[in-house]
Amino acid sequence: MESSSPTETGLPKALPRRTHRKSRNGCLQCKRRKIKCDESKPECGKCISFRIPCSFSPSSASASGGEYSSDISHGSHAERGKTSHKIRGRPRKDWSAIESSLHQESSSPVSTSSSFDSDPSLLNLDQAELLHHFTTSTGLSLANPDDRDDPITRFWSHNAPLVGCSSPAVLHLCLALAAQHLLYLGTGLHHQNRAHYVSLADEHFEAGLTKVNEALRNVSPATSGATYLSTILLCYCTFARGPSGPKDFLVCDLSKSTPMRWLSIAKGTAVLRETFGADTLFTGLMSPFNNPYGTSPEEDPRPSCVCQNFPKIEWSAPLRELRRWIISCESADCEVLLASLAVLENIYEATFGDDQGGFQCAPRFKMVFIWLYVMQDSFLSCLNKADNNLALLLVGYYAPLLKTMRKVWYIHSWAEHIAAALKLEIKGDHSKFVEWPATAIQLLEAPSCAKNTNFTIRK
Repeated sequence: MESSSPTETGLPKALPRRTHRKSRNGCLQCKRRKIKCDESKPECGKCISFRIPCSFSPSSASASGGEYSSDISHGSHAERGKTSHKIRGRPRKDWSAIESSLHQESSSPVSTSSSFDSDPSLLNLDQAELLHHFTTSTGLSLANPDDRDDPITRFWSHNAPLVGCSSPAVLHLCLALAAQHLLYLGTGLHHQNRAHYVSLADEHFEAGLTKVNEALRNVSPATSGATYLSTILLCYCTFARGPSGPKDFLVCDLSKSTPMRWLSIAKGTAVLRETFGADTLFTGLMSPFNNPYGTSPEEDPRPSCVCQNFPKIEWSAPLRELRRWIISCESADCEVLLASLAVLENIYEATFGDDQGGFQCAPRFKMVFIWLYVMQDSFLSCLNKADNNLALLLVGYYAPLLKTMRKVWYIHSWAEHIAAALKLEIKGDHSKFVEWPATAIQLLEAPSCAKNTNFTIRK
């Protein structure tokens, strides 16, 4: 009887065996560990996942290719068999080497051009420390640390670092501000050497400034919110850095011929608001800036001195005297100077109130920094002229307004510095105006419930 074929018996016909061609082109590390290499270059996937040097990498091949080659090609079969069970699978960590590497990394200057610009997870120890300080302390100091449920407080401590995950400009400036905050606090520093944190702050500030410039050149509706935030952080970092020398007037440095780089970018904050509007800028992580809860300080009908309980000073007479003096000098820049003075007068009215205790100007003038944001280029040109006394007087009269920002740590040294610098620079007939800013700053140091003080300029 003839035997049946597999088909006749109903059994499935055996599939032909697939041929397998073994590749010998894998990296040396995968060969040592006896695992399949995907042969990706410049580094194979296995080495990347295990975070070990790959022989495909040019730097790794030059440093260790000879060692691996001699071990595999010339080592005896017994020696290779004896060590194969130790190197199969995930390699063991060399903790002594890791510890040495981390020590060198923490003691060496930070490289702000590191790969965290493209991948924020790749932070070194210094950067991780600064980011932790920003989320736990610096962010809270920018709002109301006593109310962590406040939307703005949560924004600075939580949302802003998250915005930095997709915006290198924001991330660099958050780290720079955290380093400045550590210097301001002066306690609990990881390194006793303050120069270390000064270096960190400077390098992240310079990197952030570069990134902000790039972001402004390529701003779009999708990136406008992060760019807006970076311009605000740039201002904060500039203030926190403090005066660079005795001739630094915040908006100009008389010891340098170059303009203040940060100021033109800071003015871009107002341009961004005008260009994109709140509905575009303040969405997603930026939405707390829409202030959905409560009333913003700008909407409170009372002057800032009443809202924030700091002394009220008599400002209207001194500023009227300054206005008359500018007109009497018949300067070619008279109109420019008077326009800038008009903004100052509005800020003073919103801050200290008018003769009736209220204010009639727009509520936005309760924001002291607005003078910087709306400052005209023509006024900056006046500051750079040889005969700049009148323009410098206006900067000096801005200083007491900075002193009203008592809880703002990053502005704390500027008011006294500008008043002192004014006395050194202003000579001749203009010098009779330099005393009022210094006196006003001293009065603002008084207890909160001090009586209103009236005084005018001595002629």
